[in-house]
Amino acid sequence: MKVVMACWRFHPHAGGVERHVLEVSRRLMRRGHEVVVVTEAHEPDLPVRDVLELPEGRLEIRRVPRLEHGRARFLRPAWWRGWARAGAAFREAGLLHFHDYPPYLYWFLPVRWLFPGKPAFVTFHGWEGACPPDPRVVRIRRWVERWTRGNICVGAFIPVWYGTRCRHLTYGGVEAPSPAAAEGSEGTSGLVFLGRLAEDTGVRQCLEASALLQRQGVGIPLTLCGDGPLRGELEARAEVLGLQAKFLGWVREPARELAHAKLVFTSGYLAILEAMVQGKVVCATYDNPLKEDYLRLFPEAESRMVVAGDAESLAARMAGLLADPGHLRVMGEEAGAWALTQTWDRVADLYEDLWGRG
Repeated sequence: MKVVMACWRFHPHAGGVERHVLEVSRRLMRRGHEVVVVTEAHEPDLPVRDVLELPEGRLEIRRVPRLEHGRARFLRPAWWRGWARAGAAFREAGLLHFHDYPPYLYWFLPVRWLFPGKPAFVTFHGWEGACPPDPRVVRIRRWVERWTRGNICVGAFIPVWYGTRCRHLTYGGVEAPSPAAAEGSEGTSGLVFLGRLAEDTGVRQCLEASALLQRQGVGIPLTLCGDGPLRGELEARAEVLGLQAKFLGWVREPARELAHAKLVFTSGYLAILEAMVQGKVVCATYDNPLKEDYLRLFPEAESRMVVAGDAESLAARMAGLLADPGHLRVMGEEAGAWALTQTWDRVADLYEDLWGRG
């Protein structure tokens, strides 16, 4: 079957949704499906039509222009040219799957009357960074839920905060780590931060908790894998605190840095899975009730993770684990055993099951 995966951003842009679409598409291609990705040209020099060469075959990418939201976009010739590209892919496909509501709302809804009976599905991936969510966004998500034949929700917080009736629930997928992933990682920090250096990732709390541990005499060196708008501020803060912190910037293969970590601080679902599959205990913080549910509703979060509301609570929990290596090891082993069951093939199964029931 020919399937269109429509997502706001895709390769070469990096992110959780982009990774999800790529990995699911690869598994679907292995099963004989033809996949076309319709996405936005997030950079002006990206080609309109592109091909990503993969071990599974050629993944076709069709890009529409990047335009500001608002009604005026419908008056711009570039939007109509972009829609023609997307529309051609929609017309050729046997099935359409949208990732979050914007691609459905802006690329398909205005012209869905041209595709009567075309099966359309949606995956809801995350939240918009506002707590509580904007009521308008909640309404739009509910509309898209009703207008499509079924959905997959990434995270149990989505039905709680958006009222979505999830057909399937997932947290993404992971691959078993290869022995080679840890090569060259000797000397890696005891605490590794993995994510963007931005307000919503808890990186400030991670840095402050590390400083608290250091003052208590149980400090472990900190390595930060990621980049973002807070990097300069955080580097200055680490220097003021006298904290042994290493800023690596964006790391292509974080598995190398995770391999010898004692604890991993991260809050994105895919990063959590990638840390757990290496047998690591994941730490994370929240600063609002939605983010708290995002973390605490993760499967068995209370026994597999350290979830705290501030740096002081986080430091206390981490100190307790570092003082009890046996408990730390058991937590990591249990988390790793569960993470190994969360394969990308299992996620692809959810997609095929959803489409078959739709």
